[in-house]
Amino acid sequence: MTYNSVLKQRNALLKQLQGRSLPEDLLAVYDRQLASPAKYVHQQRQQFVAAFGSPFQAAHQAICGGQETVSLTYRSSLSDEDFMDLLASSIEKDRILERTTVGIHRDDLVFKLGKHPLKRLGSQGQLKSFVLALKLAQYRFLETEKKISPILLLDDIFDKLDPDRITQLITYLLEENFGQVFLSDTDQQRIETVLAKIGVDPALFLIEDGEVTVVNQ
Repeated sequence: MTYNSVLKQRNALLKQLQGRSLPEDLLAVYDRQLASPAKYVHQQRQQFVAAFGSPFQAAHQAICGGQETVSLTYRSSLSDEDFMDLLASSIEKDRILERTTVGIHRDDLVFKLGKHPLKRLGSQGQLKSFVLALKLAQYRFLETEKKISPILLLDDIFDKLDPDRITQLITYLLEENFGQVFLSDTDQQRIETVLAKIGVDPALFLIEDGEVTVVNQ
C-alpha cells in the first residue's frame, strides 16, 4: 500500500511535467520512499514462490501422471539490479512515457510447459491442469500458514479434462487428504460415473431452478 501510494504520486508528477525539465530533488524524495517497500515486497514474493513451488509441482505431476514438466518463475528487475540504480537509469524513459517504468509493479509470474510459454503452447486440457495445480498449491500454502484445512471448491473441473486426468486428480485429492471438497458439474451422470469408478461415495446434491435436491442419502 505504501509503495502504490508513492508510485501514484511519482506518476502524477511525471504526467504534470509534459516534457519539461525534471524537478530532481522532488523525484529523489519519491525514489527514496519507494525503495524500502519495494525491497520488502520483492523479498516476500521470492519467499512465497520458493515455498509455493513444491506443492505446485506435486499437484501437477499427480494430475498429468508425470507426463509433463511445468515451471513457475518469479520475474523481477529487482532480482538483478539495485532498485535505486534502476530508477536512476530509467529517468529519461519515465519522463517521455510520463510514468514509472521500473519497479515491483512491473513484476510478473512466468508459466512454462517444458521450455515454452504455457499460453502459447498449452492445450485447453493442459491449461486447466496447470490452473488446478495452482489452486491445490494455494490450498496447501494456506493450510501451512494458517494451521487450518480450508474448504476446497472445484467448479466445473471435468470440462476439457480427459478421463485419465480426471481419475488422477480425484485419486490425488483422496490420497493426499484435502479434507472437505466440493465438486460441481453440469452433467449429473458424468460426475456420478467418475466418482463411482474411483470408488468414492459422496453426498450428491442437484441444484435446478434455484432448488436444491438431495440425490442420495
